[in-house]
This record gives sequence, C-alpha cells and structure tokens, in this order.
Amino acid sequence: MLMAICQHLRKVQKVLPEVCCLSLNFGHAIIWPDQSITDILAMEHLSARDCLTVQQRIRLRFQHYAALFMSIILTATASMLQAIYIKEPYHTSILTGEGWVMELLARHPERIRCELGVRHHVFAELIAELRAMGYTNSKYVSLEEQLAIFLYAFVTGLTIRHLGERFQQSNETISL
Repeated sequence: MLMAICQHLRKVQKVLPEVCCLSLNFGHAIIWPDQSITDILAMEHLSARDCLTVQQRIRLRFQHYAALFMSIILTATASMLQAIYIKEPYHTSILTGEGWVMELLARHPERIRCELGVRHHVFAELIAELRAMGYTNSKYVSLEEQLAIFLYAFVTGLTIRHLGERFQQSNETISL
C-alpha cells in the first residue's frame, strides 16, 4: 500500500513539481515548503499514515489550483460573452434626429437657416423635388431627416460619429 501511494506521489510530482508547497509536521518528520516530493518520498521514516496525509494535502492543493484556474477561465469567458451579447445603447438622447428636424421646421425660421444653411421654404422645396424624383423614407429614417443630415454635414463639416450623435443614428446609417 505504501509503495502504491509513493508511486502516485511520484506521478503527481512529474505533472506539478511545484505543488509540494506544504508545511507538515509528522512528529519527528518536518516537511518544509521548499522540499520537493522526491525529498519527501526519500524520507524513510514516514509511515503509511504520514504518506497518506501528504497525498491528501497534495490532492487538496491540486484541487485548489484547478478551482482557481477554472474560476479565472469562467470569469474571462463571462466577461467576453457580456461584451458580445449585452449591448448598451449608445444613442440615448430623448430628442431623436427626427424630433430635432421637426423642431427646426416648427420653430423660428432663422433657426433652420442657421443649423442647415437653408431657409424653411427652400428645405420644403428640396423635399418636394426629392419626392418627385422618387425618393422616399427609408425603413428607419424619414426623407426630411436624410436631407437634414446631408445639409448639416455640409454646413458644419462634422465627422460621421458627431453626426450620428446629433441625429441619434448609428454610424452605418449616417454613412449611407
């Protein structure tokens, strides 16, 4: 029995030589943390019970390392999955791009000229001309908002990202 245990400990040492970070006291045999399993097994005065205790402690240490490793793997996996599957909305303003355009059309006539570079009647004529040419609302963006995005970009020279923030649309929607 003692031989089988010692052989098992030798196998463990080959797999994890640093596992033997134990501090055991077996009456007259003290095993220090810096001793390898080979040194422990070379101690002839270890009884079968002591050898079993060493084996149990090594197994427990191995289980702790395995649990720590699995914890790290699971935490990293959960973090990556959360980043992929749980998306936080970026454009969360109460005033949407459509709302901003409607506000420009309904408020002071000079405001639309200041923001879009055209007067109200010119904006209305451009919309009518675009509709006559066959342009319509897209799935998510009205024709008025599409024209406003174009004019606002032309007047301000803002980047697609800034236009997306202003009109509460994704960069892909703005760039189309």
